Amino acid sequence: MQPRVTTILASLFTLGFGLLALWFFLPSSTFTHTVILKPKVLPAFYQGGLQKGSGGQLEHNWDAVDPSNLFSPSQARNSSNALLPGIAFPSPESCGSCHAGIHNVWQQSLHSVSATDDWYLRVKEFFAFERGEPAVRLCAGCHAPVALMTGEVGLYNRESASSRQGVSCGFCHTLDAVHGSNGAYVSNPSRVRAYFGADGLENTANGSSLGNQISRFLLWQKPQAHIQDMGRGTNSSVLASGQVCQACHSFTINNVKVQSTWDEWQNSSAAKKGVSCQGCHFKSSGQSGTLEPGKIANGQARGQVFAHTLGGGSTIQSPRASENLETLKQSLKLESKISNGLLEVKVTNVMGGHQIPTGVTDLRQLWLEVTALNSSGQTVFKSGTLDAAGNIQAGSSVFHVVLVDAQGQKLERHDIWRAAKILEDTRIPADGWTIRNFKLPTEAREVRVRLLWRDVPASFAALVLKVPGSSIPVRELGVWRGRALR
Repeated sequence: MQPRVTTILASLFTLGFGLLALWFFLPSSTFTHTVILKPKVLPAFYQGGLQKGSGGQLEHNWDAVDPSNLFSPSQARNSSNALLPGIAFPSPESCGSCHAGIHNVWQQSLHSVSATDDWYLRVKEFFAFERGEPAVRLCAGCHAPVALMTGEVGLYNRESASSRQGVSCGFCHTLDAVHGSNGAYVSNPSRVRAYFGADGLENTANGSSLGNQISRFLLWQKPQAHIQDMGRGTNSSVLASGQVCQACHSFTINNVKVQSTWDEWQNSSAAKKGVSCQGCHFKSSGQSGTLEPGKIANGQARGQVFAHTLGGGSTIQSPRASENLETLKQSLKLESKISNGLLEVKVTNVMGGHQIPTGVTDLRQLWLEVTALNSSGQTVFKSGTLDAAGNIQAGSSVFHVVLVDAQGQKLERHDIWRAAKILEDTRIPADGWTIRNFKLPTEAREVRVRLLWRDVPASFAALVLKVPGSSIPVRELGVWRGRALR
């Protein structure tokens, strides 16, 4: 009897040791399985492609549907060339259950609300009215990519909560390629495997069953497959290069380059020095190029991780508005001098790896406000002041882009689908500066120059947001005071 017990114990010990050895030496992919993403049926409103809306005429032929691409007129594609189920893209909250620090920082970015931002939704409504609902896919390629990939993009509450993620973790980290502008990317969430016990990352993170807990344990202890699947292993080239930003931050319509941030960066000294978009927009607060130390949910240290700050020019809509304002202040230098009654003002772009403003340059306004007082304290000169409706005084020095339609009318509603040409581009170039001169009256004594910023013009506020133009906050980025001695 004793030899049999000994044999059993030895066998159990050998089996346990073997299993332990397998655990240590088998790759993490051994403990995963492929998730089958069953394509969704095309919604009824997808049939027939684009159609003219009730409010306008089609311009050129930019919105012709490419029959080989379900997501046209966006240039976006996915590896399946099919509408995907919602499970393909785990919610940001599920990612945040482990990557809490990254998730919290991302939540403060404009990317997190790109699909639900009220300004975007209002412009999208105009677009659908003028071009038909399927045309909205052009916008969704960048603003609501998950809704685009699941086929829920559109108006009239078609989009489910899971599709209103914005530019989310699950979207960016499953990009396989970026091959141009206007949303020209290839999404491939089908490469993300599930660990045994769950049917996807969403259930792994949030499920409460024994299987979900096993899956979560496997992911924590053997994360290599997950790291690779989410674009940080052999698929890291797209995310590691600034090109991942090109798809959405370079946009041409009607042969008019209405957004050129990527192109501006390519021509800047930042690009020549090898400083990518991430070098500035994925940084710790206030420390350029410094990444944040971090831990994942089970307490394992990760050395350093990228801080997904994703700052920009939004000082109202973005949850990171106050930080964006400080970055703008640091990015521009205001200098002035007065000689023989002539005020010279120089604005230098000291940080931007692109022009300032960039992005939605037909909306963002950067301008100079100049006021001069005589010896009695009366105003004898002004430029760049606002009228009662919030409009900038005519003839002021404004650094922005003016888009016009085919009839030469200025676009006031961010209705860029009507753009025919750029009438004016007076922005501050990357690595450069702009000088403006003002002839002061002979009685001018005290002079003040302010560099001001506003997210949108008064006309957009009145026409689109339906609020008084004067209600849009004006931000002071710099101030200079001097005396005009005679």
